[in-house]
Amino acid sequence: MPAAERVAGRRVYDESILDRLAAISLAKRAGFTLAETRLLLAGGRARRLARKAGELDARIAELTARKQSLARLAACGCKSLLACGRIADATLSAR
Repeated sequence: MPAAERVAGRRVYDESILDRLAAISLAKRAGFTLAETRLLLAGGRARRLARKAGELDARIAELTARKQSLARLAACGCKSLLACGRIADATLSAR
């Protein structure tokens, strides 16, 4: 980013810099790393967006499975997790 011009001691940025910062912020909120954002801004947007959407879908599936495991643990009425037959059955069926 080029150095900002100063007017009365305040930095004044070109509109294109503000647009670039807004794009970087949006990419960050969408889950892109700084390195990925740099590549995204350089081009190949459709391919990179599709790849990130796939990564997010995989992450959502993983988190959904974790949430289901937590629900099974919460529904268990056993006094001890180690003594719970339902948990052992769920673990074996997941292999």
